[in-house]
Amino acid sequence: MINLEKLNKKAIKILDDNVHLIRNWENKDFQEAYKDFMKETDFEYKDLGFNGFQVAMKRYKTAKKRKQLLSQHMHHPKHCTYDKYVEHKRREAVEELYE
Repeated sequence: MINLEKLNKKAIKILDDNVHLIRNWENKDFQEAYKDFMKETDFEYKDLGFNGFQVAMKRYKTAKKRKQLLSQHMHHPKHCTYDKYVEHKRREAVEELYE
């Protein structure tokens, strides 16, 4: 599996720019994006092939959407974003567990 956290900015940009090409393996643009991605990652993930590249695009798209959702503003007196509220609830659950 391709570790998204280890990728440099250019590799991430390739994933981001070509998400719309998922499942279009015969598309020349998909193949060019795959070649560019492999060059950018020094062919570290060549064993995964097109499928690994496609999975990385899906995971990146999901992570990006999740980040957008969690950073949305909410109307709560203490917590201004969903991310901060979720973290607050996690801490409450841990505290309850250890009481």
